Amino acid sequence: MGYPSQISFRRFLLLRLVLLSIPVVLVGFSTYRKARSGVLETARQNLTESAVRKAASVRSSIDSIKANVLTASDAAIFQNGSPQELQAYLNKLTDRLPDNVRCLQLTSFPTDEIVASTCGQTISKTLPAREWPSIIKPGKIKDDQRVYIQTVLPHPQEMFPLEKGDSGRPASPLRLVMSAPVYLSPAVNRPSQLRYVLSLESTLSQREAVNKPGSLAGYTVLIDLQGTILEHPYASRVGRNINQEEDAQRLDGVLRNAIDGKKNCLHLFYFDNDRQELLAGYTSIPSPVSTDKEGRWVVLAVTRLDSALAGQDEIKRVLIALVIGLLLANLLATLYIGRDL
Repeated sequence: MGYPSQISFRRFLLLRLVLLSIPVVLVGFSTYRKARSGVLETARQNLTESAVRKAASVRSSIDSIKANVLTASDAAIFQNGSPQELQAYLNKLTDRLPDNVRCLQLTSFPTDEIVASTCGQTISKTLPAREWPSIIKPGKIKDDQRVYIQTVLPHPQEMFPLEKGDSGRPASPLRLVMSAPVYLSPAVNRPSQLRYVLSLESTLSQREAVNKPGSLAGYTVLIDLQGTILEHPYASRVGRNINQEEDAQRLDGVLRNAIDGKKNCLHLFYFDNDRQELLAGYTSIPSPVSTDKEGRWVVLAVTRLDSALAGQDEIKRVLIALVIGLLLANLLATLYIGRDL
């Protein structure tokens, strides 16, 4: 009679201890959710800060290129240099400029004939919308009014998609063509006459990994005021309008918020070739190609959600191990105490 009673008591004790283990499981699940929320909030803050850093980098790069073209346009060799000397000057100058500067081109004004060039073809798309004065007095033209900037989207043949996990250069680097007037003066402190236009072609490539696990820097996306995607690591997106994207509503919200001066992070869907959920920090900078003070470019720092939450996997494994360990300890304690009692 004692043996069946002993088995029944063990089962009774085991059931009670298992019921007491349920709060342990619930506490572990709640802890995991809080840890995930903390990792996600950290990722959002880091991506927002990354977008701000990228925006500052883009502005700094543009300002540097503008300074280069302004300095080059003031060279004394333009006063009396022959076409051969001007060509040699452009060749030497191209070698000295940063790697993102592709080439230089000098054209006569107003005939637009190429005098010297290190480019394989004409790089200036159109003449400046606001023409420079043909004659100026010394010091009568400001530096920010001397540079005319154009964006050149890559030709489809120049685009190539990045493979998953590829950390190489972007598929579609945005090209900028900056033009500055070259004035020649017959004498010191005499009015100068517009003689040449110096154009410089450069890129604004951002070299980040697309799917690097745990990355909170993200890759760079540029969108102009009209919603045209200027730069994206996937070639199929460049030149498209955000209204053509599947997640157009969210992208339009990002555009409006960034133009209003807001800096934040938002979830995006289907904005990469893997159709994954993404996190995108965003901000805006003044548009370098617009004379309107309200013209803006939106800068996004984008990364996949699973990459941003890569740190939660270790937390998940630790919590699972703790819960399983507690359940096993309860089971062993039940069997041991039940046998003694």
